[in-house]
Amino acid sequence: MWIGVDLGATNVQIAIYDENMTEIVSSFIELKDKGYIAVIKLVTDTIMGYLGDEIPWESIRGGGFGAPGRSKNGMLISAANYPLWENVPLCQDIYNRTKIHVRIVKRYVYVL
Repeated sequence: MWIGVDLGATNVQIAIYDENMTEIVSSFIELKDKGYIAVIKLVTDTIMGYLGDEIPWESIRGGGFGAPGRSKNGMLISAANYPLWENVPLCQDIYNRTKIHVRIVKRYVYVL
């Protein structure tokens, strides 16, 4: 299974897909707090809430994180709608909270 996250200007969309890229579960969440720590916590708490009895952790192969802006080597250098997010270790922070490897992908790419 794969996790897809799409970070928008005012919301975040999170979904889990099976091996055939059929959507298993998804959320559309409006962002009340656009601070980096708050958004990472919201995303990772939502992902961890999906995983458990119905979707085992070990079934997750990885994921993609669509974030507008510039990135390099897992770092979000700048984010178009998040001016205070500069040089943040997005992929490492998600991994630290979930133990799931993610990559930043170009805007509008939802899943690796």
